[in-house]
Amino acid sequence: MNYRLLLRKSIQLTQTNRNLLELFNGTLNICPIQTFYHKRYWPSICLSKTATTTNEKNSSIISPTITERIQCYNNQSTLIESNESSSLDDAIQQFRSEHQVFVENVKDGRNIFDFDELDMPDKIREIMAKFGYEKPTPIQAQSLPILFSELDLIGIAQTGSGKTLAYLLPAFCQLYPIHRDYWSDNGHLEKRLKPKVLILAPTRELAVQIFDVIRQFKIFKSICLYGGNDRRKQIDYLENNNPLFLVSTPGRLKDLIDARYVDLSEINYLVIDEADRMLDMGFEPQISYLINRCPDRFHRQTMMFSASWPDEVKSFVNKYLKPEHAFISIGGTKLVANHNIQQNVLVCDSNERYEMMENILKNHSNEKILLFCNRKIDCDRISNQIYRRLRISSSSLHGDMTQRQRESTLKGFKIGQIKLLCATNVAARGLDIDDVNIVINYDFPDDIETYVHRIGRTGRKDNKGIAYSFFSNRLNPLLARQLIEILRESNNQIPEQLSIISTSKQQQQQQKMFKKHHQQQQHWQMNNNHQHHHHHLYHLKHQSKKNP
Repeated sequence: MNYRLLLRKSIQLTQTNRNLLELFNGTLNICPIQTFYHKRYWPSICLSKTATTTNEKNSSIISPTITERIQCYNNQSTLIESNESSSLDDAIQQFRSEHQVFVENVKDGRNIFDFDELDMPDKIREIMAKFGYEKPTPIQAQSLPILFSELDLIGIAQTGSGKTLAYLLPAFCQLYPIHRDYWSDNGHLEKRLKPKVLILAPTRELAVQIFDVIRQFKIFKSICLYGGNDRRKQIDYLENNNPLFLVSTPGRLKDLIDARYVDLSEINYLVIDEADRMLDMGFEPQISYLINRCPDRFHRQTMMFSASWPDEVKSFVNKYLKPEHAFISIGGTKLVANHNIQQNVLVCDSNERYEMMENILKNHSNEKILLFCNRKIDCDRISNQIYRRLRISSSSLHGDMTQRQRESTLKGFKIGQIKLLCATNVAARGLDIDDVNIVINYDFPDDIETYVHRIGRTGRKDNKGIAYSFFSNRLNPLLARQLIEILRESNNQIPEQLSIISTSKQQQQQQKMFKKHHQQQQHWQMNNNHQHHHHHLYHLKHQSKKNP
């Protein structure tokens, strides 16, 4: 049994296995790690004076005496061995197959089946139980052991899969040993503590939702930084409270760093959430600027979460994560829709949509509904019409609203005062509202990625959801074919009219190209004949002059 395996097993010990560590007390020094300097929470096995080595990478750090004691203990221990290990491996393979989990570059990688398998402080367990965190989602089950082992990580999973808790729990456990002294401090700490955890999010809405999860645990001082909020209040909190957790959008954080109100030099836990969305929105220069203000990638733990895996994200990863980073994909790297969502595509003309939408709303009058439009003016118009005609409490959400208006609207939607929210794409990504029952695409988006992320607002955390999308036959056939692929992969019904659009328009385009080519050929032939005719006349005229 080598050191890596021993450490791996020690991480996954249950309460009944902890006497294994006590067995080594006479020879090995089991010491709690100082979080700020070693960036670890898990107890590590530190060498005593009699078990030192000059080359950690090439030499075993466990002496023969210790190895004998380990082997003696293993004969009687409850650690998983031979047949039990094989059964566990089978269970893991079955779990990964069921949830389409792909793992890469993870040595001795196992997932967890229950949060109890993690050695977390009792206080954190109590809070998790209070808020109903009972069983890990697939992304949590696979990523938590990796993050607790301090590996860098790329996680590909759809929104609503539980990524937020997956990257927050390891940070909570790393910083937990100092939380009491930190909260009760009245300026008596030897030095001012700088932020240790940085979480970057593309939108204000997502940043606030991540911040709300941190506040649920009520353990650490934290702050959420974004534009549109009172900058002076944010600066006052930074100066007076020394928050350890920073949740921020790129623009506001860069502004505060330039003004020297934030120092990222001691960040040892960096999270980039919705990395694909960040790059889509053009934040790469700001993100690069912020990451370069943190310790280098070999002196921090970095994780990047994304709903898709485009080339832009791949090239970004190679610059800022360690070369040996782990990779997890839930459901594959190909763009797919959540299988818990029943997708209904209604092919119609634009002037038919409103009446069809009203019929849908009458059938779901008591449901929480999120409706998408492509234009802000349509959001306001439709939300007002729905309230006047159907008396359904509704409101709009778009970029022209003030930050206070947007926050108030989202709060009303979350607590049920607002039943229907009519939004632009500002709400398509990152909204953490688990009980949205219905999503309606009144305007079909311009690209298939936005469609998948819009309907992903329902069917979250293993709940079932329904999506209705109006597809105008004036849209291009390429989008129709992409939509058919999404519907087919998620086992949803494909409307016959949609199939006709995807093929007939393609045929029409081919016929149009053929006709254009044929016309060009005819034009060339006519020009050629015309030139030949003129040449023939010129030749006859020239001959007549020579022979009068």
